Amino acid sequence: MGRHNEITSNLGGTAARSSGQLVKLLLCRMRHAQKISDTILGILVPVMIYLLWRKTGAKVWAGLIVYNALGAFDYSHGLATQMHYPQMIKGSVSAVIYTAIGLGMIFNPIVTLMMFRGDVMRHFLKQPA
Repeated sequence: MGRHNEITSNLGGTAARSSGQLVKLLLCRMRHAQKISDTILGILVPVMIYLLWRKTGAKVWAGLIVYNALGAFDYSHGLATQMHYPQMIKGSVSAVIYTAIGLGMIFNPIVTLMMFRGDVMRHFLKQPA
């Protein structure tokens, strides 16, 4: 490894990398950020379930919409990451991963849109029928 490459790799290497290498670097860093977002969304699941069953109000309604919208985005980001950096590429495990991500991408937007139904909005916003 030459002195120039050693220096640029220590600095992040943006000067000596091709655009393809930069894309791979960004996707790799995004994959680590995705683990953090998955953890945060996962920790919030019990909180969202509690709010759904026990609380009402505009803030709860908006919070549930935001949570489901972020979940849908997270699933789409997970699909892009899985396509570029597959966890498993052999056997039925890959099909299970794509199925789980696909179902999440389908159900999260459906639930988000259901939050805008009149009866759901009346329940959370306490409006008369």
